[in-house]
Amino acid sequence: FPSHDKWFWNPNEDHHVNPLEKMMNMYYGSVVHDSTLIVGITPDNRGLIPNADVQRLSEWGDSVKKVFKTPIATFKPQQKDLTINIPIGKSFNKIVLQENIREGERVRSFVVEANINGEWKTIKEGTCIGHKFIGLLEKPISASSVRLKILISTADPLIQTFALY
Repeated sequence: FPSHDKWFWNPNEDHHVNPLEKMMNMYYGSVVHDSTLIVGITPDNRGLIPNADVQRLSEWGDSVKKVFKTPIATFKPQQKDLTINIPIGKSFNKIVLQENIREGERVRSFVVEANINGEWKTIKEGTCIGHKFIGLLEKPISASSVRLKILISTADPLIQTFALY
C-alpha cells in the first residue's frame, strides 16, 4: 500500500498535477478498453477540489471535446451498411465505435478495414465495443472508405456510432 500521504490531499503538492498529455493517455487507456476511468482526485482541507486540479480537469475536458468535436466521417445509425466514405484529402487516426447497450453488449469480435488504393486492409480488430471503443492508430490513414465488420455477436448488433477522427 502507498503511504497515507499519497492517498489524501497535501497542501504542498499542487505542482504534482498530472500533465495534460498524461491525462489524455489515461482517457484513451480506459475508454479504449471500455473501462471506468478513476481519476484519483481528493478534496482539500476546505472540502473542495484544489484549484490546480480544477484547472487541469477543465483543460482535460476541453481537450477531449476538441479531439472528438468533428469527425471527418460518420456512420448513420439507421443504415444497415457499415461502410463510411471518406472525403477526398482527409485522413484519420482515431476510430470511435459505440453500441446501444440498453439491450446489452452484443459484439464479441469485429474488424475495421480501410480501402486503401482499391485494396481492403485491416486497420483495427477488437473483441468488445460496449459503451465506447476508441481505436488509436499509430499514424494517420488516408483511404477512400472504411468499413466495420461484426464477426461475432450474441444477437443483432446495435451500433449507434461509427466515426473517424
